Parts: sequence; C-alpha cells; structure tokens
Amino acid sequence: MPEIAGPDKGNDDAAETQDKKPKTALRRRFIRYWILRMGLAAVLCALCIIAIAVGIRGHLATGRMQARSRSIHVSIQNRLLRIETELNALRLSPEDAGRTRLVFWAAECQEELDRLDGSFGSVLAGSFEYRDMQKGWTELSQAIEAVGDLIAANVAPADERALRDAVKEAEVELEVFRGEYAELDNELAGIFADRERHARRWLYMAILTALGTGGLCLWTGLSVLSETSTHSGRPALLDQRIAKAGADPVFLSRMKYLCRERGLETPNGAWTLSVKRIVSNKPTHQCFEVEARNGDQTVPLWGRFYRWPSRVRALTRFTFPMYGQATRRGLTLLKKHGIPAPELIYHQRLRKGPFRAECLVLTEHLGDLQLVKMFVDSEFCLLEEPARRELLRKVVAFLDDVHDAGLYHLRPRHIMGRSLDDPYGKIELCVCDLDKLLIWERAPRPAERYLRWRDRQRMLKRFQRSLEADDFAALEEMMKQHGPDSPAER
Repeated sequence: MPEIAGPDKGNDDAAETQDKKPKTALRRRFIRYWILRMGLAAVLCALCIIAIAVGIRGHLATGRMQARSRSIHVSIQNRLLRIETELNALRLSPEDAGRTRLVFWAAECQEELDRLDGSFGSVLAGSFEYRDMQKGWTELSQAIEAVGDLIAANVAPADERALRDAVKEAEVELEVFRGEYAELDNELAGIFADRERHARRWLYMAILTALGTGGLCLWTGLSVLSETSTHSGRPALLDQRIAKAGADPVFLSRMKYLCRERGLETPNGAWTLSVKRIVSNKPTHQCFEVEARNGDQTVPLWGRFYRWPSRVRALTRFTFPMYGQATRRGLTLLKKHGIPAPELIYHQRLRKGPFRAECLVLTEHLGDLQLVKMFVDSEFCLLEEPARRELLRKVVAFLDDVHDAGLYHLRPRHIMGRSLDDPYGKIELCVCDLDKLLIWERAPRPAERYLRWRDRQRMLKRFQRSLEADDFAALEEMMKQHGPDSPAER
C-alpha cells in the first residue's frame, strides 16, 4: 500500500491521478500474458499429441510382437512335441525305424526358429539366452542327424543298440534345448513388459500434459472473462456502489460509532459518499479515498473494491479468507488483541461464488502514515542509537503481536506507522493492508512455528539492505529473543 494521503488533497488531483493511469499499457501487458499462455498451451498440445502418438505406436507394436511371439512359441512347442514322439517311437521299436518323419519335423522346427530370428533377432542381439538356445539347437540338430544317418545306413538288427544310444542322446539334447528355449521365452516376455511400460509412460505423460493444457486454457479463459467483466463499466459501477453504501443502516451505525469515538459531532441522516482519489487500480482490486459528507461534517475514509481476480496468486485463497473477507476478519482480530488498526465501517459482499471476491470495504482513514521500510531506507540513519534501537524493538514486538492474533505472511510493506522519528519512542505502528495476509487463528504448532520463522526471515532479509552492521546485529538479537532462528530449534 502506498503512503495514505491526508484529507487535504482535492478532487482535481484525484482526477488527474486517475487520468494518468496507464490503462492501455496495463491491458497490453495482460494481452501479452494471454498470448504467452496460449503459446504455452499450443506447445503443451504439441507435446501431448507427440506423446499420444509415441505411446499408441509403442503399445500397438508391442501387441503385434507379443502376438507373433505367441504364434512362434506354439509352433515350436508343437514341432518339439512331434520330434519327441518320433524319438520315443524309435527307442521303443527300432525295427520300425523311419527317417522321413523325424527329419521333416526337425526341418519344420528349423523354419520356425528362422522365423523367430527374423522377427526378434535384432531385439535379442547380444542376449546370452539366445546364444545358448542357438547352441542347443545346433547340438540337437546334430544328434537328430546322427539318428537319421544310422537309419539311412540300414543297420542290421544286431546294431539296434547303437540306434538306441543315438536316440537317447537326441532325447537328452531335446530336453536341454527345451530348457534353454523356455529361458529365452521368459526373456522375451520381460522385453515385451518393458516396452509396454515405456508405452504406458508416454500415455501417462500425454494425460498429464493434456490436464496441464486444459488447466492452462481454463485459467486463460477465466482470466479473459474476468478482465472483460471487471473493465467494463467500472467507474460508473464503483460510483453507484459507493453512493449506495451511504444510506445503508450498517454504514450509518458504524459512522455514528466512529464519530463518537473520535470526538466528532454525530450527525443524523444519510451520508453522501464520493470517490476523492483512486490510489491504485489492479486486476484484483481498486484502492481509493472516499469523502463522506453529512451536512457540514466531512470524514475521510479509505476504501477498496475487490473484483473477481483475473489471476489467483495462491491456492490458499480457496481455503483461507481472501481479499475483502480477509480485511474484515483481520481487522476484527487486530482489534480483539488490542493492536492498532483502522475501524471497519462498511463491508458488503457484492458477488458470491467459489472465488469469494467482488466486495466493497470501507475503513477509517488514519491520516498520514509512513511505510516503515521506506523510513528505514531514508531517515533511519539520522536517528540517535537509542531511538534506532527503540524503533527496531517496536517493529519486532509488533510483528510478534500480529502473529499472536493469527495473522501471517506479514511483509515489511504491510507495516506502517506514525512518529517514527520520535526520539522519545512514542511510535505508533499499524497494519492496514490485510487482504494478502494468511489468517489462521488455530494453526497447528509446527505450522505456526514455521510461519513465524518465515516472516522473521522476510523482515531480516529486507532490512539487511538498509541497516548498518551494528543495527542489523541488534535486530537479529531481538528476533532471537522473540523466537528461534528456525522452526526446527524449538
């Protein structure tokens, strides 16, 4: 919040300030943001399409490879079973030995193995299981060929023993080959599983990218809708709502209370409200000064008009009070704990919904206040050492009091004061900018320790730029007296 101006500035300055607002530059900046977001969305869409294409391609390719592998596996097992049948027949009835069927099934099995090599040779290149399987098939083929040679030589019945020995050796090689082929089949199954997982990763990536793209497009669409709705007819809308608040019974009662507390004459009847000066105009809200008139009585007020935010800066805005709600709740907590704060005069929710924004807040005008961080940057060095220490002590104590009230995320720009250069320490500190603070009255102990420590670190980091070494060391010591250096030390 900039320095709060006093009530002595006129409407001409307000109009001039409002006219000088770079509305065109502001809208151009948001247009650039939207173009950047849509460009990022286009990149995400391209990545999503690529990921889907790669994932589907990998999934289909793996499916085809699995189907081909199953077909080859069934064919090889069938042919091995036929070879085993022929060898059993030769072992039991060597006198009925026939070479043709055994050689035929061996040749059929060789064709299927060639098919396996043509389909998965590149995938199995360098595989020890594949090499062992090929070696086993070579030994089995040689054993089958030896059996066929004995049969083809028309061995006499007296030499049936040699044929049985050859058949037995072929059966042993067959069992060895089956084991090696089973190991190769398991390795192929593992390769297919890895390829399937790789394809699924691409599809998961596509899903995440699609969700990110959808979220970005939704965010951009809501941003455009918000910016369009909030920039249309804003001045007339603000003036109408300010004027309407002057006759509200709640506003009338709070103004009577304010006048009584400040020792002013308490007039009757409705107040006439007018915007004196628009201090800042942001996508989420407007800050302005208001003049409340009732007869000869004029009371300055400070107002904020919160709109549906075009940019949600933190997810905590959906779970904790935000904007106007935070201002109202924060002022109530500060007053409850005896911390100086402006009186809440008027709070009206103008728009309900999940964003909980679109409301009007009017508070007491505290007059000329100065940002503490600006004072530390400029005039702090002109103070005597006792006055410097007293100001730092009051800032640390004030920060601790605000934390005790349940308000966190306090930054140096939130703390304002009056009589900051008072050599007798009659310093008044307050916090007026409450809409971005985190209000958490019953925070769990670990969360509370972390939030306190985080705010202290922000304060130290900001004041380190301006303070001399001895003043900064004194500030660090004061911070340690009010809490640990880190949440883990407590």
